[in-house]
Amino acid sequence: MTITTRHPAADPPGTPVILGDDGRPLDPAAGLRAVLARLGWDRRRLAAETGCSVRTVEGWFQGRLRGRPVEARVLNVLRDALDARPRGRDPGGEKTTPPE
Repeated sequence: MTITTRHPAADPPGTPVILGDDGRPLDPAAGLRAVLARLGWDRRRLAAETGCSVRTVEGWFQGRLRGRPVEARVLNVLRDALDARPRGRDPGGEKTTPPE
């Protein structure tokens, strides 16, 4: 799983996109769930790390992330957290893939 701005699905260009392990773009809410699971974070932790309220985070899971200015900042925080994890296994015990 990676978060990148270099993908045809980045709309507008330069917008971060969450890609699954197969390289396909994930729906924003499904991608957020997958990234949080990979990091071992809950929604409260995501709120704390991004400086947003838990209510705002809940809205993202209801599809209110797309097209908002906060989207890039949130996904960049998650990308940095994924990149900072030790390589090998995620909290769920699955093998991790290196970032692009």
